[in-house]
Amino acid sequence: MHSIRDVLGPAKTEELLDQLHVTYEKMKTLGLKELQPWDSFFSNFKPPKTWSREDVEKRVVTNFYQFRTNYVLLSLGVVVLSLVTSPALIMVLLLCAGMWFYVMVVKPGPIVVGENEYDEPKKAIACGGATLVLLMLFGQLLKLLGIFALCAILVGLHLLFRQRNMKSKFTRLAEETKLGVATMYGGDDLEGGHDVSGGVSSNIDMGNSTAHRRPKQ
Repeated sequence: MHSIRDVLGPAKTEELLDQLHVTYEKMKTLGLKELQPWDSFFSNFKPPKTWSREDVEKRVVTNFYQFRTNYVLLSLGVVVLSLVTSPALIMVLLLCAGMWFYVMVVKPGPIVVGENEYDEPKKAIACGGATLVLLMLFGQLLKLLGIFALCAILVGLHLLFRQRNMKSKFTRLAEETKLGVATMYGGDDLEGGHDVSGGVSSNIDMGNSTAHRRPKQ
């Protein structure tokens, strides 16, 4: 049985490994390995106080920084479950993946077909077009788009309705600092709500905070 190095050659294999390493380092920088507890993920849902652009953006950005790994795993779970229940889609995707691997990796550089020469961008366009044709030919295109739409809807609903707390705010500030970008909002952007899974809630009762001064003797 031939290994990938035997098929691609030493130079192409090292280039592929370097690209995978760069991608892995970028994922580590984004913190994709930091999975949040699922009980926290599925708790404390509440509509935003107002549907202004600023309030919605605060919640979406904060929840994305806090739960992005959970979103990835949730989407992967939906995709895997959908593929398990659709063998025809699996076969078409494997066929398309094999075509992309052969054209882009096994046969690097320009490819001459008849009198036409296809460089890397043209090869990618041709593979993309062939993928769409195969998906439509086997009646799997709408099913695949439906899977992606379901993932987007589930993630979008969570981004909008998962209430933020002090912990998620600090996570956002830490991630923006790590990524080297300026914080997007000021300090007074917390929402009320108690998160029993971790972090300090910002639901502070100010009603009894008035200090009573002892009268002078």
